[in-house]
Amino acid sequence: MARAGLVPELGERPVSGRERARVAILKPTAHPLESLAQILAKIVTRDGVAPVKKMREFADELILQNRDGQYDGLRRIAAALPESTDLPLIILVDQFEEVYTLCSRPEEQNIFISNLLHAANDPAQQVSVIITMRSDFLAETQHYSQLNELFSTQGYLVPAMNAKNMRLAISEPAKQAGYKLTEAAVSLLVEQAIGRDGVLPLLQFTLSQVWIGLQEGKDPDVTLRDLGGVGGALSKEAQRIYDGLSEIPRGQAIAKRVFVGLVDEKGTQNTRHRVALYKLRSHKDDPKAFRQVIERFSDRGVRLITLSGEIGSSEMVEVTHEALFNHWNLLSQWLEHKRNDRPFERRLESAATHWNQMHRPEGLLWRSPDLDLLADFVRRSNDDMTPEQMEFFQASNQAEIHEQQQKRQRERQKIIFLSVLSALFGVIAILLFWFYLQQSQAQKTIEAVFLGSDTENILKALPDLEKSASKLRDEVETPQTSDNPDKYYRQKKVEINKLFAYYRNILTETGRLGQENQQYKNQLQPIADRTEKALAELISKYRISQLKSDLKQNNFGKYFKEKSVTNFQNQYSGALRTTYEILFTTSGQEQT
Repeated sequence: MARAGLVPELGERPVSGRERARVAILKPTAHPLESLAQILAKIVTRDGVAPVKKMREFADELILQNRDGQYDGLRRIAAALPESTDLPLIILVDQFEEVYTLCSRPEEQNIFISNLLHAANDPAQQVSVIITMRSDFLAETQHYSQLNELFSTQGYLVPAMNAKNMRLAISEPAKQAGYKLTEAAVSLLVEQAIGRDGVLPLLQFTLSQVWIGLQEGKDPDVTLRDLGGVGGALSKEAQRIYDGLSEIPRGQAIAKRVFVGLVDEKGTQNTRHRVALYKLRSHKDDPKAFRQVIERFSDRGVRLITLSGEIGSSEMVEVTHEALFNHWNLLSQWLEHKRNDRPFERRLESAATHWNQMHRPEGLLWRSPDLDLLADFVRRSNDDMTPEQMEFFQASNQAEIHEQQQKRQRERQKIIFLSVLSALFGVIAILLFWFYLQQSQAQKTIEAVFLGSDTENILKALPDLEKSASKLRDEVETPQTSDNPDKYYRQKKVEINKLFAYYRNILTETGRLGQENQQYKNQLQPIADRTEKALAELISKYRISQLKSDLKQNNFGKYFKEKSVTNFQNQYSGALRTTYEILFTTSGQEQT
């Protein structure tokens, strides 16, 4: 009614007060804002193909809100059209139910409907909007109170045709074209079509087949018998084409995937799903074979599927007659078999498309458990996956493998670190134990000498004691000690006196043991010689120089009577004390 009756009538007799009008016809599709921007761009450029740049410009305008938060993009664009005052814009939105069946984004649905309502409600009346929609989707309009009210007050519910009207609709067009259908053929068509939901597209296809037969001189009754009546016409044609696809490589598999992909399940109801053609091609399909299958079903004489848009990635495809969903038994079987996978397929398609549009960031790839579900789906449906979906799966799988490898590497590094740390602690423990033994041995050596152990223990301890003295000397003396030995002695007095104590005790013990035990004299003599030499070098370096300094300065020292006799060493000062220290002191610690 809208395309064949109302729109031509508006062309011949425009709205009151206007001599002419622009009429723009659009279908919402899965992207209603893009469809609206496209039809507006065609009007501005007066070109059958809307420039992409202008489409994007209008699409950006449609999503803008004014100061009141209203979407007024359509009104502003219409007001800016050439001759907008004399040529009002009439927009026919055909098959408005696609806003709900094809568009999956509620935000885009809202912006599209808001633009239509705002423009149509503008007092300037530069835009009029006509909407056609299947009555079974009227409940959807309740989400928009203003739209629902307009349907109630300005809507026109086209009644179903009765038998008389349907008989006229079937017979009169043929009669006007110079053909007459038999009474039996018309009665059969009316009988099979009357009172059935969604039968008109199917009746349309059946009549087109009858029309083709009439032009070929074929009796309508014979054509209807061959078609199997209204119910079988469409499905029989679809089955005929499908059976003939065996000559095309994977032709029938391609057809199955295409038709299943063109159906959108809304609860228990199947509706058309308009989709980009390239999204229906599997990564295993031969492009030439895929195109041949599409052409078989979209051929002008068949038109089971409809192509639109530019050839290539922007080419869109949809089922022409939804009646096919209920009458082609093979398609019903396919849909039932794929019913459980359909929600997952839609989710995968959306995720893969979004990942691709965002330039394939790793963060949008799937991980377990989603990846586990996808891997299981790939095992079942590898042949039917699109290149984009397969690339999404492979990228997700590689990212998961890489993460697992990194995780294992981190675990290995952790184990190695703990092993090294454990070994290090072991080494430290061994060193500490060794140091403890050394310290214990050194302590035993000192005890053996200073506490007067038996001869055998002292003989064993003397070499170790000599080593300890040499080690202490290496630690105390540096190359700088010879620059100013007096000053250095004052700084390191405790350590140097400790050295004196070591060497004096070694010298004392070697002398005592040599005198008491002549058999050890040869064994002890080398130790005594080395010790005497070392002691003489230390006294010469640190103590004789101090004595010379005291004598040179006439600092002979004096005797302090008030000092306790037990503190004998400290009763003297100057050269007297230095001499005493050189000759008699054996301990490394000063008395106070």
